[in-house]
Amino acid sequence: MQNGAFLVSNFYGDVEKELLSSKYSSIDFHKILIRADLYCDIFKALRRININSKVIYGDLPGLSKKLKMDMIYYSKIAFDSSAK
Repeated sequence: MQNGAFLVSNFYGDVEKELLSSKYSSIDFHKILIRADLYCDIFKALRRININSKVIYGDLPGLSKKLKMDMIYYSKIAFDSSAK
C-alpha cells in the first residue's frame, strides 16, 4: 500500500532505538522533522491527492485514524471561519 516507501510509527515505543537494532542494520533510514507551523498545509496537500492513513495502511486502524484526522481538520476549518 505504501508503494515501496515504508513508515515506522511509534508502535515500538522508541522508534529510533528500534531502527538502530540489528534487525535493521542493512537498511538506510532518514528521519524527517516537519515544523509544526507547516503541519496543516502539508495535511491539506496530502488530502487533496487522497493520501491518508486508510490509503497508506489499508486496515481498520488506518480508517479510524483517517476519520479522526478528518474530524480535527473539519473542526479547525469551522473554527477558523467562525473566528473571522
